[in-house]
Amino acid sequence: MTSIFQKLKKREKRTKGSRVKLSLSVTDYFHDIILGGFNELNIKHPNDELWLNHQIRVLCKKSSSTQLIPFLGKLCTATDDAFTRSLLARKIHELQTGYLQSFKEYSDRALILLAEREKEFDQWEGIYILGCFGKDSALKYLETRAVTEQNKLLRQTIARASEKIKINKKKRKQKRGFS
Repeated sequence: MTSIFQKLKKREKRTKGSRVKLSLSVTDYFHDIILGGFNELNIKHPNDELWLNHQIRVLCKKSSSTQLIPFLGKLCTATDDAFTRSLLARKIHELQTGYLQSFKEYSDRALILLAEREKEFDQWEGIYILGCFGKDSALKYLETRAVTEQNKLLRQTIARASEKIKINKKKRKQKRGFS
């Protein structure tokens, strides 16, 4: 009986000389299938809109990631049907809230690390998430960072995040019965 490792080694040996196909990202895959020739062709068939609406409904039923959000926005502008636009808007909202809720169980330390990333947009997003789910140590971090921050947008975001933490703190106290 051969082990899994031996099978993998045999498979590696076979594939070394062959060409490796580049894999498409999720967005590229759906873009090629749904909008591949749709925008380039000037000839409109009466069933094009029906086909597009059907493909959008199938896409909205599938599970997807936040990488698909810009493409879903593109599809939203490409269709004229109100029902499919509402499906797309609902799917975009679901993906965005799911992404935000994925940070709910993070500790303050992990959330602070999100706020200290290199790019400005990533820092802004980290501070926003910190404001949504942070607790006492996150509040202390935001107060010290507000003093040293030079960027006006980040300062405003820090102020709003610290207010949000205080509001959430009050809500948790009221929920526990302490007024």
